[in-house]
Amino acid sequence: MTKKITAILQARMGSTRLPGKVCLPIMGRPMLEIELERLKACTCIDEIILATSNLETDNMVAEIGDHMGIRVFRGSEDDVLDRYYQAATMAQAQNIMRVTGDCPLIDCTICAATVSLYNSNTYDYVRTSPQVAEGLDCEVFSYAALKQAWEHAEIPMEREHVTYYINRDPKRFSLAELPMERDDSNYRVTVDEQDDFNVVSAIFEALTPKHGLHFSFDAVRDFLDNSPEVSKLNSTIIRNESFLKDLSKS
Repeated sequence: MTKKITAILQARMGSTRLPGKVCLPIMGRPMLEIELERLKACTCIDEIILATSNLETDNMVAEIGDHMGIRVFRGSEDDVLDRYYQAATMAQAQNIMRVTGDCPLIDCTICAATVSLYNSNTYDYVRTSPQVAEGLDCEVFSYAALKQAWEHAEIPMEREHVTYYINRDPKRFSLAELPMERDDSNYRVTVDEQDDFNVVSAIFEALTPKHGLHFSFDAVRDFLDNSPEVSKLNSTIIRNESFLKDLSKS
């Protein structure tokens, strides 16, 4: 059965390692605007909600959503789980795709495959495999699972990372992982640091003139394989580094 999917994209200006990254310009446009435009092309998504904080510094984020005709929810900066839950409740969402504002190369094919697996069974939660390139990962889960997490999550790690509580309890939640045909885990196209942004900018500048804005990861992979001077820029950054740091503190 096909289920209505609401994508909730979390974005804010207050990044520690690269402040204001979601609004940094790529080809003269804010990075967040480009990501939202690519996400709007995903036919597996029925609605997009932009979830940002209620801080004045995130007014620019909200303005981008308004400009693009996307509904905006503003809530807690630090309790991201509450922000997600309140955004989902506002949208009356029953099935949610979680996307973050540091992934401008979000790939519709991978999103669609994740949604398809979620639709194929009574899963509470489906995520992409660690074999997917960092920056293309996504998660799909039910509103019921999100509500349980919101009601029961207590420690800061569970409140800051939306699906951490769900992933910690496979006895309560039915979990699944999207298998990948190839291992692309060595590719990094998320934006956490300046070197990441330089890589992503180079990708868009090289591929958009040839393919338009909605090129696939196959084109990205080919470009990086043939441009070692670009791919090496962020090759030493540890995958999920900020999450692992938070985990070590919990």
